[in-house]
Amino acid sequence: MTTLVSIGLQNTQGNGPSEEPSISGDGRFVAFVSFADNLVAGDTNGASDIFVFDRQDRQTTRVSISREGLEANADSVSPAISGHGRYVVFVSDAGNLVANDLNGFADIFWHDRQTGETKRVSVDSAGREANDDSLAPTMSADGQIVVYESFASDLVPGDTNGHRDVFVYEVQTGQTIRVSVDFQGQQIEEESSAPSISQDGRYVAFQTFLGGQDSDILIYDRESNLITRLTEGISLEGAGIPKISGDGQVVTFIGETSRFLSVYDRRTAQTATINTDVNESASISADGRFVAFGPSDDNFKIDVFVYDRETNEITLVSVGADGKPVDSDSFSPSISAQGRFIAFASDGENLVLGDNNQSTDVFVHDRGQ
Repeated sequence: MTTLVSIGLQNTQGNGPSEEPSISGDGRFVAFVSFADNLVAGDTNGASDIFVFDRQDRQTTRVSISREGLEANADSVSPAISGHGRYVVFVSDAGNLVANDLNGFADIFWHDRQTGETKRVSVDSAGREANDDSLAPTMSADGQIVVYESFASDLVPGDTNGHRDVFVYEVQTGQTIRVSVDFQGQQIEEESSAPSISQDGRYVAFQTFLGGQDSDILIYDRESNLITRLTEGISLEGAGIPKISGDGQVVTFIGETSRFLSVYDRRTAQTATINTDVNESASISADGRFVAFGPSDDNFKIDVFVYDRETNEITLVSVGADGKPVDSDSFSPSISAQGRFIAFASDGENLVLGDNNQSTDVFVHDRGQ
């Protein structure tokens, strides 16, 4: 069963594109970015905003706002939602979400849906703002550990590599550390990006370069402060865009040359590869069993599938309400902790009955119905 979730007042369809969904661990809440201005009352900023849809109460709220409820004065994108849906992190160019935002760069913000607090987290450990853009946030299941990439050179001391790095921010302590380091704990003299974090916040996977032309996947253990190289001994001609499972034991990544999706089990050191071109990063369930991904398939459209690592079955998720193929692309899957619910964006108009806004929408597919 598939339902439309990028809706507003009186179940009104959005009058602009909605995309980049992130589903909570229990599947109840979906965060997404939208250019629509009719999802909530008083949306007059003319910018993309971050919204959360409650699938139980069927209510949409805007979260890219200040503590006082002021709407952002510039675009907000790239949401990620915590396990139970209380916290949302996102990127914004806005300068009015917190006081003294004067850097003129994209920052990472953390919003508490229960208290209404909005906090800027792309800051150094003293709370000083970054001197360049920060992007691609995600966080632990409890919402207390935020990981992101940044071009800034002033978030930690000794950042002199002139490249993008990966950082972790602890919400409770306000501490920022750089986790994109080499085996000796020194800065990597190349780009590091595309972070992904385990549910408990212990493991951070990211893409980088270690002395070669091909990219690698590294995993930083915040408990032991050790770095391991996931792609050691794997001939892939480069690997990137990792996604780590909730338990930190399974990692998906995409071969840079082949564009095939690989799934690596850290417990068994075994790699399974899905031999089809993948257009973007995958999404993986908490235990690593289910992987949602979006390749191009035989209908010449991008579709969303789920791969069951236990049964080795691949199931189509983006299917029309009449059982026919979707009439346009579907992409950006986000899977719930148990693998039952998959949120995704689609340009298709036949996923649900009555979809007539002729725009990209966000949907949730329930594999249990």
